[in-house]
Amino acid sequence: MTSIIAALLAAAFFAVGSVLQHAAASAPGVPDGSTALRLTAHLAGRPRWLLGLLAGGVGLMLHALALHTGQVAVVQPLLATGLVIALLLAAVTGHPPGRGQWASAGGVVIGLGLFLASAQPAAGTARAHGPVLALASIGALLLCALVRLATARPGARHAALLLGVAAGTGFGVVGALLKQVVDTPPSHLALSWPPYALVLLGATSLTLAQAAYQAGDLVECLPALTVLEPLVAVAVGASAFSEALQSSPAARIGQVLGVVVVTGSVIRLVALQARADERAIILQ
Repeated sequence: MTSIIAALLAAAFFAVGSVLQHAAASAPGVPDGSTALRLTAHLAGRPRWLLGLLAGGVGLMLHALALHTGQVAVVQPLLATGLVIALLLAAVTGHPPGRGQWASAGGVVIGLGLFLASAQPAAGTARAHGPVLALASIGALLLCALVRLATARPGARHAALLLGVAAGTGFGVVGALLKQVVDTPPSHLALSWPPYALVLLGATSLTLAQAAYQAGDLVECLPALTVLEPLVAVAVGASAFSEALQSSPAARIGQVLGVVVVTGSVIRLVALQARADERAIILQ
């Protein structure tokens, strides 16, 4: 129960952080076409972006607590509830979502419930075994590098989507690395590679996420970020930490349906939110 509560709280802080950072990255005056590092350095001087970074930092600590007490295959999917929590916060602050948004949020919850009920992951191990975690880390870094090269030229098509895919994949592997790090004795951290891979891949994914926020609308990049992170983490965790998912035909069908429902609901939810934001700007 501790891991579930911590994961839900982490999702809330991550959601707040994403909204604040997107608002800062897409605001007037932000240099267009900057490199990811230069863009992040520029945004570091904006209070709204720093507040988003602080919210993300709190979310990261809660995320670490959730992974320390729970399984990757349970904790990571719960992070997708951040979009739902953002809607609840909007309702409380006087910006009530429409029925379509609530229906999409309900789809996210239903899809997550279906996936988790069908998956029923095994307890697994506290520490990763075999080369899976190392290979996943190298693969994610290579993907991030290739996507950044492909989207660096002006006018690159679907840059926000590609950057969101790379960042979401990177964050998914970061979740598995975080599980490894929090369960490593402090005296062994300096001599092991996961902490360094965590910092490198985490920083890389963060800078690509900022570039994705600037390259296009949230509707293009946020679904990839939101959906790929738990999917990649579950895939890596299932192998590296022996958190095997149920493999019966019925269970597999439930898992696939759950992922499909979550993915469709997230895309629909972000699209509706983008339209609502556009109407609000027109009315101002």
